[in-house]
Amino acid sequence: MPKESFLVGDKVKIKATQIIGKIIKIQYKNITVYTANQLSITLKRYQIEKLKVPYTHQIKKNNYSLKNSHNSFNSTLDLHGMTLEEAKYAVNYFLDQGLLYNTKQNFLKIIHGKGKGVLKKEVQKLIAKKKEYKITPFYIANPGITVLEMTN
Repeated sequence: MPKESFLVGDKVKIKATQIIGKIIKIQYKNITVYTANQLSITLKRYQIEKLKVPYTHQIKKNNYSLKNSHNSFNSTLDLHGMTLEEAKYAVNYFLDQGLLYNTKQNFLKIIHGKGKGVLKKEVQKLIAKKKEYKITPFYIANPGITVLEMTN
């Protein structure tokens, strides 16, 4: 069976975790993938598979970084540039990390943008499933941001 060819920018799935990401670097047998939760992972070619759907969105690096999550937690998540699938994963992970770090800032901010409201609705559905959070009315002036408060 011929080896699958990969290019920088290809959208791939990590076989072991089913996490979707974008190839940002290729070095011989090692491929670095940037995931929806803003984590860069270097893997071997056999550990990933190319998705059939062409990648059309850029994943924007932002202030939310899991590389430094051992020491800190950023209470803002920016979803700009993510697909709905990537955003759902990132929001769930972000909410779980918020609980894990029991942030001293009781408020978390998710920037989803205005658009058609699809992402905002999905974000708010995910928040509603978590009894540890409630949506606050603070950013009503900006419909592109959802602010939530920890209830515990």
